[in-house]
Amino acid sequence: MSIRQPHERLTDARNPFARTQFIRIHYGVPDLLNPQAIDVPAIDPTSQDQPESTGSDEPDPGRSVEPAPLPAHDVAIDLILYIDEPDPPLTGWLDDMLLKAALSAGVHKAQINLVVVGDDMMSELHEQYTGVAGTTDVLTFDLREESDDNLPIEADIIVCFDEARRQAMLRHVPVQLELLLYAVHGLLHLMGEDDHDEADYQRMHAREDELLSQMGFGPVFHRAAASDDSDTPPDDSSTRGRSN
Repeated sequence: MSIRQPHERLTDARNPFARTQFIRIHYGVPDLLNPQAIDVPAIDPTSQDQPESTGSDEPDPGRSVEPAPLPAHDVAIDLILYIDEPDPPLTGWLDDMLLKAALSAGVHKAQINLVVVGDDMMSELHEQYTGVAGTTDVLTFDLREESDDNLPIEADIIVCFDEARRQAMLRHVPVQLELLLYAVHGLLHLMGEDDHDEADYQRMHAREDELLSQMGFGPVFHRAAASDDSDTPPDDSSTRGRSN
């Protein structure tokens, strides 16, 4: 679903800002994301259950391999947390990984705010901008003034920590990696990808896994069933990664 309507920025009216739901918006993030305008309940990271490790040979999302030199680019990823910093921390990892994914995908000019929120804020944004009640995994706000996917990206990607934590527990993946999956999904929307029909849905999620595999993490969206020891694997045809 693509929606166009005025939208106020989180930081300033010209400063750029993602999800399964793709929203084309001009100007900047809603008043809801103004830290002076709301009181967001903090998430206590010490009270969160963490998914078990799936094996010693699996890449650790909290630790990067020796970094390769990045190609010349004009891509800025600003990470904004509306939750308490979890352990391991997202700052310096999630933003760096999205930058690497963007460069790997061929993005060389972009200004993206990657915003991590909890269920309450995501539910408000979801209903306000899509008319759908309840939380979701990621919302993508495209802030370019023209509907041209060839213009430099200026956008907000908003991902939900609570939803990522639930899916991570269900699918036996680290919560940081589930959040990165949502961020990459939003990035692909900004590059012109969509998932409105089954063929596009499968192609888009295959592209996500391709990018994440190139970064050394292997497939994330489609690996859940293979890593689940139960007789009934998670249903990848659920609302995870689907526009509604």
